[in-house]
Amino acid sequence: MESCPECGSTENIVLTRSVLQCRSCGISRCRLCKNMWNVDHRCATSVALARSWEDFKDVATYEMQLRPLGFKRCPACQLACEKQDPLSCDHITCVCGHEFCWMCGEDRRVIKAHDNSYHHKRCPFYEPCDEIPRLEKNCPVCQATGVPCLRPPQAHAARRAAIRQQALGLEVRRLREGMEQSDGAIITEKTEAVQRPEHPFNLEALSQLLCGGPLASCCRVLNSDPPARR
Repeated sequence: MESCPECGSTENIVLTRSVLQCRSCGISRCRLCKNMWNVDHRCATSVALARSWEDFKDVATYEMQLRPLGFKRCPACQLACEKQDPLSCDHITCVCGHEFCWMCGEDRRVIKAHDNSYHHKRCPFYEPCDEIPRLEKNCPVCQATGVPCLRPPQAHAARRAAIRQQALGLEVRRLREGMEQSDGAIITEKTEAVQRPEHPFNLEALSQLLCGGPLASCCRVLNSDPPARR
């Protein structure tokens, strides 16, 4: 547990990846060098850490390098977490506030509100259950979504399907925007061709372009009389 370097308090400490803020005395300090914190703070340790984090942009590489050292990443914020005592409770609370099972990474709030069947099947705490998932009033996820939480295999499949559906929707939107831009470019090109100086202005051609019909129809749409022919 970290304490405030200024007043020694350990009770009202707010932790983030880089900042330690004491609510007792209001002092914010860098967690790495313990000096006063500000938005432009750049100590040698924090700069070196920032550079090292550049190597962990790939989650797979990040996990492979940290797991042998006893670290696991928080499923919510991806921050590396460590159990100081290997024999301590496997109910982990990250500094971001997310609670998860150390063994399988599933949301501990959901498990607590439902039952142990919400652990992953490979987790030693998993207990099979054939009951249909229920909407639990003590489950924050159930209450937020309004539907019963699915157990991990179904929940993961539903999450992947939602991601695929979202990606498909974005792709369809991009295609529609591309088609609209292409149609707009074609209309602009045709209009410029009709009005180009080297081509005499052709009212019949313009009416075909704008109204899709003869000159008289175009003029009815524009609420004007067609010009008299010579």
